[in-house]
Amino acid sequence: MNGISDMIGRMAPPDEVDQLMSELLAWRRAERGRGRELAAAIGVTEQVVSNWLYRRKTPSLKYWLALVAFAKKQRRSKSRGPAL
Repeated sequence: MNGISDMIGRMAPPDEVDQLMSELLAWRRAERGRGRELAAAIGVTEQVVSNWLYRRKTPSLKYWLALVAFAKKQRRSKSRGPAL
């Protein structure tokens, strides 16, 4: 890691990083095509998202914050349940 990646590592403890990536990975696996939805929502390719989720790469601070915001949004919509 270097630069921004190191900063993310210092800002977010490893267990928090693992928890977020695991949560997003489970969300993506829950339904086909969701990797595309996540990638489009934060403005990257599906391959980039895959690299982050499987910890082959570390997102920049900009994208780390976007991933956190995306996960929060998904938690809120899940807790509200389906629209009638």
